[in-house]
Amino acid sequence: MFSSILSGFGFLALLLSALGTHGVLAYSVTQRLVEIGIRMAFGADRRRIVGLVLRRGITLAAVGLVLGVPGALAVTRLISGTLQGIVEVRPGAILPVVIVLVLVTLLASLLPALRAGRVDPAALLRDE
Repeated sequence: MFSSILSGFGFLALLLSALGTHGVLAYSVTQRLVEIGIRMAFGADRRRIVGLVLRRGITLAAVGLVLGVPGALAVTRLISGTLQGIVEVRPGAILPVVIVLVLVTLLASLLPALRAGRVDPAALLRDE
């Protein structure tokens, strides 16, 4: 039962992180529409613009993983010494979690990236 509750909280945390990443990137794309329009006007293709936004999302995930994985290992080591029945997490068990987080980040970044790629530079710059 305890495992099911923790799994539910883990899924909720994953969902919240995906929504947060999507929100941050969508806001960033909105703030940078003029820059994106200028890049496209100077010859950047849609693939390059989409890649720009996806790289931003992956950078957010990388920073989170660099800070979070050592923190998670330290906290589990601390808790396993204090509570009975809690075993330390092996570093190999974290690899699937890292893969899932990167995939979820890519999916959360995809909608803002595709929106940035559909920007019409002529209409955008005409409005400015």
